[in-house]
Amino acid sequence: MEAFTTYFSSKKKLKQFLDDNKIINTNSLMIQVFTPQADRQYIQELLNIVNELLPLAHLIGSTTDGQTNHGVLSKDKTVLSFTLFSHTKLTTYISNNFDDFYHAGENLALELIENNTKVILSFIAGIYNDDKKFLSGVKYIDEKVKVVAATAGVKTIFIKSLVFTKDYIYTNAVVG
Repeated sequence: MEAFTTYFSSKKKLKQFLDDNKIINTNSLMIQVFTPQADRQYIQELLNIVNELLPLAHLIGSTTDGQTNHGVLSKDKTVLSFTLFSHTKLTTYISNNFDDFYHAGENLALELIENNTKVILSFIAGIYNDDKKFLSGVKYIDEKVKVVAATAGVKTIFIKSLVFTKDYIYTNAVVG
């Protein structure tokens, strides 16, 4: 496993970063995006760039109140984290179609967990989210799978928080 992190500023600089670090287009690449920009147009433009450069990669992202790059906390920059796996199957899930966050956790677990699943990385968005119920829903399906979850935010508020994949951007949703 190899991991790389950078700030996003332009397509040209991202392409140079990918080339410099020999980050290749593969379905074994996970990209995490952390951005203070709760602007759907900004996020969609970023996703378009990533989809063009790395169409096979898996991506999940979240609006955040603070982003970390190489141990430095930033409140105003978008951070891209790339993890290249050698023996891991990646699957991406996003939904805003659930009755409550307990059911959101169940649905996510049912969609992502297979016999050899060890970890789920998830972000939760929405003003009324309930991370404890979400985790309980996942654990109801499989209590052995480890869950790393975080709540999306924007400048210490959760009203406009968003989560996203390469194809969808939602509020009041879960991604994993």
